[in-house]
This record gives sequence, C-alpha cells and structure tokens, in this order.
Amino acid sequence: GRAVVIGVVAVERVDGDRDLLAELADIFAEQSRDLIGALKTAVSTGDAAAVEHLAHTLRGSVANFGARVAVRTAHDLEMAGREGQLADAPRLLATLEEHMIGIQQALTYLIGAPDA
Repeated sequence: GRAVVIGVVAVERVDGDRDLLAELADIFAEQSRDLIGALKTAVSTGDAAAVEHLAHTLRGSVANFGARVAVRTAHDLEMAGREGQLADAPRLLATLEEHMIGIQQALTYLIGAPDA
C-alpha cells in the first residue's frame, strides 16, 4: 500500500536510522501544519501568488518521502496559483491535507514498527 512505499523511501533516505526518521517526521509534521494553514488562508483570500509559493514549498517537502500523489496534487495547486485560477484550489487543498495525514501516519507506523 501507500504507507509501505512511503516507508521504503523514507527508510532508504535515512539509511535505516529510526531516530533520524523520527526527527524528520516531527519537522515534516510541523512544516506541513504551518504550510497547510497558510495555504488555507491564501486560498480563502484568493492570494494566487501565495498559493503558488506555498504549494511549491509543500511539494518539495512531500517529495522527500516519495509520496507521488501528494507531489502531483501540490503541483496542481501550484499551477492553479501560477495561473490565478483558484476555483479548484479548495478541492486540491483538501486532497493534499488528506495525503499529508497519510504520510504522517505512515511515518508514525514506521518509527514504531519492529525491525524486519
């Protein structure tokens, strides 16, 4: 499943270091909470430039975990901001938020999972 793919990529990135993975997961959770919050504000106020910038930042963050669907969704949101077409932005943002939760759950599982 999705969690497994994210898990494999994340574990490879940290070379199997669970403490480092836990640290990265904490940073990711904090960053994504801040970015999602800022994106909600930007979307609700129609600030397309901010949507583009924040979605771009978030895309880089999720790319670190190999979460392809989240990366694609962030990219779509970034393009919507660039083009100033925010009609789909609330839907994209909701999808992105679901994926962020999924990534965090996968990381939590990985950090707590027994060694294979």
